Amino acid sequence: MLVLSRKVNERIQIGDEITITVVRMSQGSVRIGIEAPPHLAILREELASGQYAAGQCSAGQYSAGQCVPGAGAADEAGAFAHRTS
Repeated sequence: MLVLSRKVNERIQIGDEITITVVRMSQGSVRIGIEAPPHLAILREELASGQYAAGQCSAGQYSAGQCVPGAGAADEAGAFAHRTS
């Protein structure tokens, strides 16, 4: 595992297609932004199977990478937001 230190608004580039940005840091948590191609599904590890299985995303949204965890229109746990780009 590669471990990096970053400050707010600093980025990490993964290959040519994925960029991770540190958006906000607070006590005990870090908010990140992930820019990736639409064909890549981006899921938090603990939700990778649970939310899709619970029917909170359609199969089309999931396979198209449109149903991703994060901020925005979300369920009560703040688990999913829809990709806008």
